[in-house]
Amino acid sequence: MTIQTLPQLRAALGLTQVEMAQVFFVHPVSLSKWERSGRAPEGLVSRILLCAMQVPRENLEAADVKAALRGRGPLFALRALLNAMYREVKP
Repeated sequence: MTIQTLPQLRAALGLTQVEMAQVFFVHPVSLSKWERSGRAPEGLVSRILLCAMQVPRENLEAADVKAALRGRGPLFALRALLNAMYREVKP
């Protein structure tokens, strides 16, 4: 199942708005505005979020992906998301 919105992505990752903001080095208020308006951020964060939305939900929900994202920054997030995108999920 493909993720369509930022709130769906955040829910699949099991992150609060504050935690997700920390991952991408943005202010939580900015993240909240993006979620409410549906407007995407610009630059690197936008590209990483678009990448994340292409990862199958079951891959995003894996515990190791969630752990890799917490407090590490946008480049670590991108690496974790790319690894999740191309791995096989075991039932």
